[in-house]
Amino acid sequence: MRAEGLKLQRHPRPAAQAPARDPAAQIIDVYARLAASGRHLLAGVIGDSAPQAWAHYPADDARDAASGYQWFYHSHSADDRPGSEEHGHIHLFARQAAWRGKVYFAAERRWRERLGVPGLRARTRHLLCIGFNAKGVPSNLFTVNRWVTGDMLFSAEATLRLLSAIRLETGNAEVDRLTLALVCLCRPEMERIMQTRDAVLLDRARRGPGVFDDSALEVLSEVRIDLDRILERRSGSAGDGRMRRLKEDSRMHAASDSRYDGAIGATANETHGD
Repeated sequence: MRAEGLKLQRHPRPAAQAPARDPAAQIIDVYARLAASGRHLLAGVIGDSAPQAWAHYPADDARDAASGYQWFYHSHSADDRPGSEEHGHIHLFARQAAWRGKVYFAAERRWRERLGVPGLRARTRHLLCIGFNAKGVPSNLFTVNRWVTGDMLFSAEATLRLLSAIRLETGNAEVDRLTLALVCLCRPEMERIMQTRDAVLLDRARRGPGVFDDSALEVLSEVRIDLDRILERRSGSAGDGRMRRLKEDSRMHAASDSRYDGAIGATANETHGD
């Protein structure tokens, strides 16, 4: 799907919204600490038992009440994503506290009119999905249709603005820090998938109503990510291979035990809507 005619306006990112430290250094530090302690990135979220397919971790989402951002992690059943190397993914959302003063609602209304969809009332807006492999290392970024999580979407431009302003202090420090740094580092990839997402939605809207509820449209856009290359791009050089060495560290292999090889036992659906 070509994103013709959908040009994103670039808004300067306020310096105050960037992580306190260099985001590449943040990622390295997160995984270095996990390797040193032999812990998996998701251990504090999933706990000691095997993860269950479709279950939300944490059950009521990881929420930052002050900033209005929240997330949950879950895995699909093996037969739902045959051949996928992804163990599971984070769904990232914004609540009203996050979008207040950052979203131009006249522009959003025009965007929905182009799609032929009403302004549904929902407490959250879905922003982004971040996929992870069994070691807890990010593997892909993707977007999903509105019906998947049952809440609502903003346009690509508004979604990117909210991602640029993201703050996360949910009590899950490693996941929060990694998410903040990754969103900062992957701006080019996020722009690409958001632009493609809106192009896919617009193309479907031209064929009739019901674009947000079309079950044939689930994943709207996706890009695989190589964390080593992203860190090298940030450094402007060939990089020093620290992340590659961390991924090969036997302690990270030990942390990625059989509990994270795949999810089992579908227990719930993916609908969020709150």
